[in-house]
Parts: sequence; structure tokens; C-alpha cells
Amino acid sequence: MFVESRDLEPGSIIEGDVCVIGSGAAGMTLARELMDARNGAPIRVIVLESGGREEQEAITDLNRGTNVGREYHELHQARSRYFGGSTNCWAGMCAPLDPIDFEQRDYLPHSGWPFDRATLDPYYARAQDHLRLGPFDYSPTPWESEGEAFDFGPDAPIESGVFQTARGAKRMGKVFREQFERADTVRVYLHATVTSIDLTQAGTAVDTVTCKVLDGPTFKARARYVILAAGGLENPRILLASNAVQTAGIGNRHDLVGRFFMEHPHTDHESFLVGSPGMHNWDFYKSRGHGQRKSHAFRTWGYLRVKDEVLRREQLVNVHSVVFDYEQRARKIKNKREIPLREAMTPVLADTDGDRGRPVAVPEQALHFTFGTPSESAPNPASRVRLSTSSTDAFGVPRIELDWKLSPIDKRSVRRMHELMAESFGRAGLGRMYLTMSEADDDQWPAQMQGGWHHMGTTRMHDDPKRGVCDATGRVHGVANLFVAGSSLFPTSGAANPTFTILALAIRLADQLGGKLR
Repeated sequence: MFVESRDLEPGSIIEGDVCVIGSGAAGMTLARELMDARNGAPIRVIVLESGGREEQEAITDLNRGTNVGREYHELHQARSRYFGGSTNCWAGMCAPLDPIDFEQRDYLPHSGWPFDRATLDPYYARAQDHLRLGPFDYSPTPWESEGEAFDFGPDAPIESGVFQTARGAKRMGKVFREQFERADTVRVYLHATVTSIDLTQAGTAVDTVTCKVLDGPTFKARARYVILAAGGLENPRILLASNAVQTAGIGNRHDLVGRFFMEHPHTDHESFLVGSPGMHNWDFYKSRGHGQRKSHAFRTWGYLRVKDEVLRREQLVNVHSVVFDYEQRARKIKNKREIPLREAMTPVLADTDGDRGRPVAVPEQALHFTFGTPSESAPNPASRVRLSTSSTDAFGVPRIELDWKLSPIDKRSVRRMHELMAESFGRAGLGRMYLTMSEADDDQWPAQMQGGWHHMGTTRMHDDPKRGVCDATGRVHGVANLFVAGSSLFPTSGAANPTFTILALAIRLADQLGGKLR
């Protein structure tokens, strides 16, 4: 059920078994899993949502902050603060992280998850049901009935993969609102902004959570377990601002909270392909609908990636690339940063032998394609979220300063992905690709590069408290009953959109806590 926090008495203490801070992909999934627990006594769940059922300007203002590093989106525009969280601005793209994303890679400092991809596979499969997706199979073969993946040959350095799009459930706040309205064991407190997590005097457990309401009361929540699920920017902000007992902020004994901020650099439309007749059948790489019932419909979208063994051999971070029909997309997108195809930078050919030395005229009737290229960013402790020393929100909580930094390996990997694609398209006779990304400076990115609103890594997992904020379950080191959920846990980002993995981690945590509470 929903509770309007404005109606609570000042100084009230609400109680439950589990308190979830945030109702986005992580928080909502946790609550849905716990409300459906079948064995033992019902689990009483409190969900604290800063916003209401719809977006409100005064609440959105709480998300404002300052970018002090690489150019980035305005922070209040890159996430949503109302029921459903940032699923309200999510495109719905789903794919699991690749096995290499979980590995400790010798050439990539700070890489490695505390478990492997196989650990998450059962939870990925269950996340499919939450999002009303199709079978848990992201290999090309099951999805080739209407169009086959390109055949680059077995020795090619790139391969195809598949996204599934959660068309029927991506706006989780709307899709599951009725379920929460009917729930007897879950109470969603609207307009309940968490301003601090209050530890016991010893600092080893959470006592209460302090909530404030704009033009309303201050109250507290108490539960056996508290789960911070407010997103990759807000999670570190709340931990750092909760400094009454642990003066550097909760979990920040080793100055790790807020560090390792990761985003997916998107270098869309940087290089382009002049396709051969073989490119006429590229339906596999278009967004295609599946499913009989509208409420359960989902879509698939093929993409390209560098094979794991090539990533290791060439010491690259993970890169994905989706194919766009340039002419169609140019008609739809009116963006001053778009580069008209025929006025692009001097094209450099990548032919069947990988020779990129000579310009080639573009045939008038050729097919034209560009690429959307989201990529992994290397873990970087200097890329971080800090609290402002000069600006606070309406509740007096310091606002965020985001210092987003990228590393030379990030750009080198994107550029190399384009080179490998060019060689593979050429050798397969599918077309000639023009590479326009500069090799001169690995820190100088194309003007159209931007982030994908994917905020990761700021409360990273590691079994060693000196190397991570949380352990492999998401529990904050040194605090017995405080857990973190969401992409802030990610030690590395991979190249896939994070929401699907957020759900898998949340389901895993719900199972672990459910077992403790029954």
C-alpha cells in the first residue's frame, strides 16, 4: 500500500523487517521479491520514496549538482526521483554482462568481481520474468528467424549478440503500481526523502533512517535490515552525508565511497559504413517486436562486440556497437552535433586487407550506416562523486559534485573496435567502413561523445574492505545490517546497459535476506 508521508506525525517511528531506500529498478525488485515470499511469516517491507507517483519540480531539484570533471549531462536530468525511480527514463535495453566483465584482467587495474558470471545466471533468468522479456538466451541463433546475423567467419575478431528490450515493463512504477497498492506486507512511503542513515553509537549497525518531507514532518524508519537502493549518484551521497558517527561517512574508512564512478561513453555516429548489396538484409540488427500480448511484448536488437579472446590479447575494455541506417536516422534526429554523411571528415578506407590509406568516392546508390558505440570505462579511483562544500539542497544536505574521468584505454578500445569492425566488414564483402576517430590523443574524445545516464561503481564490491565499500552480498563492510543495491556495486561496468544486472543482483540479495528473516 501507499502512504503519504505528509500525513505522519512529526517524530514518528515506522517499523518493519526490511527498509528499502528508493523505488527504482533495485528497490522495486527487492520489494516485489520479498512481498512474494512463500515460506514462513510475511516479511514487512518499508519502501522510502523521495518523490510521489509522478514527477514534481521541487523534488527533481533535489537531484541538482555540479559537474567538475568531463562534460556531462545536468545531474537532475540524468535520473528520475519519483515512484519507479530511473526506470521512468529508461530505454529498456537488457543484456547480461559478458563473462570477461567479471574477470580480474591483469592489464586492467581494479578489475574483477567477487564472483563469476555463472553466479548471476539464475538471477538473470528470474529478472526476465520481472521485465516480461523472452527466453533467457542472448545468443544470435534463436532470434534469426527474420534475419540472420552477419557471417564474418570463425576467425573474425568480432561477433554478434542480442539485446532484449523490456517494452512491456520498462516503466516499472506504472506497470507494478497496482500490485503495490494491493500489497499487505509492503508500505511505500511517498515524499520520504532520506537525509541520513543513523548508526548505533558503536557504529556497527543501523539504528534508524531519518526522513524529511518538503513542507512536512521529519520522521524515522527502523528495520532489521536497511537496503540503500537510491542509484549510483545518490547512494554515495547518502553514505557520505551520514557522518554523525563515522565522521568520513558510512563505509568510507578507506576513502572509497564515491570513487570509481563509471559511465558508458557513447560515441554514436563517429565512423560510418558504405554497405554492399549484402547489407540489404540487416534485419537482425534492427529493433524487432516479439510476443503475442501487448502487455508482454518485448523487442530484440542485434549488436556487434569484440570477442573475449581478442579483448584479452589486445588489452581492451569491452565495447558494443549497434548499427543505424544513417539516412533514416538523419531524418529523425535534429542534432547540431550530427555530422552529415557526405560532409564528414576526410574518409579513410579500411579495405579487405585492413589498408586504411586511401580515400574512396561514396557511390550515389550506396547504403549508408553509422554506429552507436557504448563502451566499458576502466575503473578509475580519480573518477568520483563528492559532496559539495558550498551548496546544499532544500533539506540542508550537501549537493553532489561529479568529477567524471576517463582513461586512455577507454578511447583506444573504441577506436580499435572500429578498426576491427572495418576489417571484418571488408573481409566478409559487406562494405567499406570509414574511420574518423582521431588517433592523436587518447584523452581527446569526439564532440558528440556523451554518457548514457548509467551511474556505476561508487560503492563497489570487494571482499577486502580496503578495496571495496561492500562485500559480495552488498553489505557495507563493518555495518552488520546495512546493504547497498544497484549499479553502484559494480566493480567494472562492462558495455551492456546496467539495469538488467541491477535486477539480478537485487533478486540475489532478496533471496539472501529472505532466508535470514524466515
